[in-house]
Amino acid sequence: ALLHYHGCSMHEIEGFVTSTRKRQSEQSGICLAYLLSLEFLKLAQEQSGKEDPTFYDLKGFFFGDNAIGKDQDCPRDGLKGVALVDALEKHQRGQCTHFLSWTWGYNVSTVRGALQQWLDGMGDDGNADEIFLFMCFFVN
Repeated sequence: ALLHYHGCSMHEIEGFVTSTRKRQSEQSGICLAYLLSLEFLKLAQEQSGKEDPTFYDLKGFFFGDNAIGKDQDCPRDGLKGVALVDALEKHQRGQCTHFLSWTWGYNVSTVRGALQQWLDGMGDDGNADEIFLFMCFFVN
């Protein structure tokens, strides 16, 4: 109401909100703390039916009846279905801080173990709640 009072049309406000959500989605990364959490591990195991799935085994995140975010509107193109990072809670995603080069053929345990080792190597400078990774699996 305040923006409208100051001369912004509803169309302009809606356009600004849409472009902001799109930009935030395109620049988001998955929170390292979430990736290292038992919550993510359990989700991966439930989605795949495997104790230590590869990321290929997790294609159910995106396809089928149980696809995560399948009924949500994508902030990038407005169509149904979102990137996994867009379906996560706000504290589980944020402005990307690091790019991770990797392969979908890795097991979840390999990725989590390597990331935990990397975080541990940072010492006091590493805070998993403030690190957001660009990983194609989560952001595309």
